[in-house]
Amino acid sequence: MTSKNFTAAEKHFNKKADAMRREMGELRGRCSRLAAENARKDEQIAVLEAEVAQLKDWNERLLNFMELDPKHVKAACEKDRMALAMLDMLRSFSAIGARI
Repeated sequence: MTSKNFTAAEKHFNKKADAMRREMGELRGRCSRLAAENARKDEQIAVLEAEVAQLKDWNERLLNFMELDPKHVKAACEKDRMALAMLDMLRSFSAIGARI
């Protein structure tokens, strides 16, 4: 093998190595973008799963209300209203306590 052939082979090897390095960089960038997109999708899935759970809860409550007579439905609604009022009151107390 002459010196000239070795240099040509070496140039060919370096050219291929450079092409592979570029491709690896592109693939790493693509991998990073896909990982970020997957993280965003995971967050969206968590939000949607929470919404599904809430809707299932509401559906279950509505199905239970269908089985009750109107008097019991009114009582359950009033109980929910009172619970929300208490929660609002506790929140305002905690806001006052946080300012002190």
